[in-house]
Amino acid sequence: MMIMDELETIHMLGYKIYSGSRRKLVEKIRYDFQHQLSNIVYAINPLKVMLACEKQEVREVLQSADILIPDGVGILHEAKKKQLRIQERITGIDFMHQICMLSLELGASIFIYGASQENLVQAVENLKKLYPGIRIAGYVNGYETDTESVNRLINESKADILFVACGSPLQELYIHANRDALPNVKFFLGVGGSVDVISGNVKRAPVWIQKANMEWLYRIVFQKKRFSHIMLILKFLYMNHKL
Repeated sequence: MMIMDELETIHMLGYKIYSGSRRKLVEKIRYDFQHQLSNIVYAINPLKVMLACEKQEVREVLQSADILIPDGVGILHEAKKKQLRIQERITGIDFMHQICMLSLELGASIFIYGASQENLVQAVENLKKLYPGIRIAGYVNGYETDTESVNRLINESKADILFVACGSPLQELYIHANRDALPNVKFFLGVGGSVDVISGNVKRAPVWIQKANMEWLYRIVFQKKRFSHIMLILKFLYMNHKL
């Protein structure tokens, strides 16, 4: 029987962070899915690192992930400063799209929990257009906070993949606490504001800003609810500049 090689990782800031290619990671998820193995994947960025510094529970949840993907450019800069190699940045939204494509190949179904009802419905419609044949088993907006009710809907849907778009750290805390209550789900991914972007109601930064690694600043400037995050990100940059 084929055995997957262990994923490349680095140890930094108290976390084991995936450092390989996106292609290799998708291969790992495909292999595990086909062998009935489950994975929890969170994206890690400076904001989450700082939130974890403030709350031990958040730190422990992030450390418990099966895979932490390097989302924030600050993570890549910190690795480079420490002479640690991360092959590429893997954003939550880009990896969500990769998993949607993989779901078509595997015939796997998807459940989405989070975002507003308007954005969620539009995002589901857009995903069906982007990926003809995609199986959306169900969805529920992020204003539903009755965990038992949410879990019942997910279990009744028999979804194989769960995207949670409740923002950090709520989505990570939810996934961590409910993994065992969702036995059908083989892949969990915290996707933050990705559903809002896919809906078309929230614009992603222009490609040139993404390539300049300034997408975090674009989001803070143009998404007012994120403005409070800037102090935590600046604190991360200051603290790590001193090290």
